[in-house]
Amino acid sequence: MQVPVLLRKDITGIGRLGETVEVSERFAKRVLFRHGLAELARKDRAKPDGKPAPDMRESTKRRREEAAVLERALSRVRLTFPIHIGEDGRPKELAINAEEVAEALIEEHELFVDPGAIQMPHLRKLGPAQAEIRLEGGGRTRLALNLVADPDDIKKLRGRLEKKVLEVAVPADKDGRIRERIDGKTIAEALEKQRGLYLDSGSIRPPHVWKLGPAQSEVQLPDGSRVCLGLQIVRKDKK
Repeated sequence: MQVPVLLRKDITGIGRLGETVEVSERFAKRVLFRHGLAELARKDRAKPDGKPAPDMRESTKRRREEAAVLERALSRVRLTFPIHIGEDGRPKELAINAEEVAEALIEEHELFVDPGAIQMPHLRKLGPAQAEIRLEGGGRTRLALNLVADPDDIKKLRGRLEKKVLEVAVPADKDGRIRERIDGKTIAEALEKQRGLYLDSGSIRPPHVWKLGPAQSEVQLPDGSRVCLGLQIVRKDKK
C-alpha cells in the first residue's frame, strides 16, 4: 500500500524537502517516520510561509540526474548482514528482506531507497550476493551484499570442533598402513555422525597421512577463519 508523505529533508531517489511523494506504508513507518525524514501528508497542511506544501512532479531531466547520483553512490556500497549459525554448523535462515536493506542503507550510508524498488535475490549460502534496485526513469543498478556468520555462533562452532579429537575410521592393513587417502568427505561424514555437525567437505583440508594414529585437519569456518581439528585415525572394522 502506498501512502503520501511530506518530506522533511532532500532524499536522493525519492524527492526534495517540502515535496509530497508516495512511498510504501511499511517504508514510511519503519524508516522515514522513525528517522524524522518525513511525516504523513495532509491536504490541509501548509508550509511555514502559509502556502500549501507543493505536490510537484519532477521533470524527467531532474529525475534522471538524481537517479544517476544514487546509482553512483550505490555502486560504492557493500552491505554486510550477520546470519545466525545453528549448533549443527548450518545457517538457521538465509532470509533478508528489502526493508532490512533499505534500513541498512540509511543507517550506514545515508542513502534512501524505497523497499518497493529493491528486488532481493534468492539466497542460497553465506557469502557475496547482489540485490537489484529499480531507479527513477526505469533504470536499474546492482547493490552488493555480503552474508557472514554471526561472530558469537562462530565462537560456539569453533569450540565444538576444538573440544575433543574426532575418530576417523579408514581401511588399513595389519601393519597400520592406510589403504586409501583420507579426503574431506570422510571427515565431514565423521563429524555428522559423531557430533551432528554438517560442514561442507570442501571446507575441510584432510591430513596427508598413511598410517593409523593421531593427525590434524584444518577446517575453514563459515566466516572464513580456520580451526585445527584433532583426529584419531583408526582401522575400519570389516563387516
